[in-house]
Amino acid sequence: MIRDLVSALVRESPSDPVGKREAVLTRVTCRGAINAGDHLSREQMRRLIDQLARTKNPYTCPHGRPTILSFSPDKLAAMFQQT
Repeated sequence: MIRDLVSALVRESPSDPVGKREAVLTRVTCRGAINAGDHLSREQMRRLIDQLARTKNPYTCPHGRPTILSFSPDKLAAMFQQT
């Protein structure tokens, strides 16, 4: 992981210190990400949600993918064919 991180930073790293810090943090968080199909205990789920709530932008991952979705009651009922 460290070798991959260093080589990616050498290839892609921005010149400004803040950009470098963001690049490092983004790479590290992606490596430690929970993937679809991973099994978590209830305690791990609670901690993950608590950590997400404390971030600046809890609505997307570092790549811009949504982490929280909102559905109206009608849309949710339609998704479960309860119209």
